[in-house]
Amino acid sequence: MSTACPFDGLAEDYDRERPRYPRFAFEWISSECDLGSAATVVDVGAGTGIVLEGLLPLLPADCRVVGIDYSHDMIQVGTRKFPNLEWIQGEAEALLSTLSPVDLITAGQSYQWLDRERFLTEAYAALSTHGGLAIMQNNRDYHSGGFADAYETLLETWSPGYQRDYRKIDIQAELLTTFPTANLKQFHWSQKKTPEQFMGMSASSTQSQAALHTHGAEYTAALEAPTAEWSDADGQLTIPYVTEVYLGQK
Repeated sequence: MSTACPFDGLAEDYDRERPRYPRFAFEWISSECDLGSAATVVDVGAGTGIVLEGLLPLLPADCRVVGIDYSHDMIQVGTRKFPNLEWIQGEAEALLSTLSPVDLITAGQSYQWLDRERFLTEAYAALSTHGGLAIMQNNRDYHSGGFADAYETLLETWSPGYQRDYRKIDIQAELLTTFPTANLKQFHWSQKKTPEQFMGMSASSTQSQAALHTHGAEYTAALEAPTAEWSDADGQLTIPYVTEVYLGQK
């Protein structure tokens, strides 16, 4: 595809640095959807396969699994990790109908990038009779204060146009415009990183890249200050997360 994707050029760093989803999030999806033999699963905005890392161990061995992403670079990394899966580059909104019937559609960190109204319509049409759509988000829990809040403030200061609530979409309400049921499950967890590890993770995000492109070394120096301030006695940062899973079912 000729149109540039904001994640092209970031795929290797993204796959290495981005936080994974907790196992219990996938266990909940699996228990609610009860996928049987020969089910078809489609991961939308699959990127490098981070959702698939957590989901594949819970799927029946004979499932058909398809990853869709707009970024050529992301798909290249995903294909190396999972060469036996199907990978398609393109827009999910246009591709889901070609894969029908689908038993489970997942979308991790990608819903805000989609034409949401069209996506929900196409997803519902592509799903099998008892199929489900799971929309997943890992959000830094800045409401807890501390480093998570300080980092969001820094991004709002240095990354052009960034606001911490940019993913504050009423996903449950949007699902209910199309699906008869839509449930939300939240999972609270945290991870520890050294300041150097966090700097690497930050650099893999489009928001941080925008700050680097605009401000260069000034932004890097500004980021070093809160990572040093909030490190504990062992030199570790604690980063709290809330994983949200929205599940719409036919």
